Amino acid sequence: MKESKIYGLSACQMFAEKRAEKIIRAYFSDKVAKKFASTMKLLAQKKKVYRIVTEEDLQKLSKSIHHEGVCFVVEPVRALSLSAALSQKKKRDIILFLDDISNPHNLGAIMRVCAHFGVSHIIHSQPQLLQSGAAMRNAEGGAESLSVVECSSVEELLQEAQKNKYVVYSTSSHQGKSIYEIEFPSHLILMLGGEGHGLSENTIRKTKCLKIPGTNSVESLNVATASAVLLSEVWRQKGHSL
Repeated sequence: MKESKIYGLSACQMFAEKRAEKIIRAYFSDKVAKKFASTMKLLAQKKKVYRIVTEEDLQKLSKSIHHEGVCFVVEPVRALSLSAALSQKKKRDIILFLDDISNPHNLGAIMRVCAHFGVSHIIHSQPQLLQSGAAMRNAEGGAESLSVVECSSVEELLQEAQKNKYVVYSTSSHQGKSIYEIEFPSHLILMLGGEGHGLSENTIRKTKCLKIPGTNSVESLNVATASAVLLSEVWRQKGHSL
């Protein structure tokens, strides 16, 4: 993927603040152009194209009615390798592993939650899904606080985690220890599975399993909601030191 599109006011504002050099082309509506005056000045200095266009043009460019008046064509960020991500020597670190989660609205909401609660990396077998326009818009700028890591092998994850002294926790709606009954370690990886079937039993057997206690009146929480509850408890315990 040589270029990708992102859209949405907060997503593009944060991208321009953090990674303006990665913008290839930019398109704005009259309504939001003033908010990007400094961005347009920088693009002009770098001799990069930007245009003031109609709402209809933006809808065609972004392929979404939710463009919010701005669309960037950008250089996608290259995903880190698992070994590179886990070998970074940090005093405290929280990492999320997403298994079989592809809905861009969920991915965007999860990135927003991760940015709020200090997650450093998201591991995904298809990291390009985290850089889609819809996912980035739903992240509301949160994607710029995270690094994306490519990995599809649970075995590789467990090996690298052990080597770098990370504790891996799987999550389940029906089994495991309550998240309110454990003390989270300084270096942890939380694994979340898709809403349809969750993580495999094989994965759960090989890790420490957690659950979010509740009334059991529903089958499970939405995966983005579950990530917020999990990370909120981690932040309560460790946030002061992140």
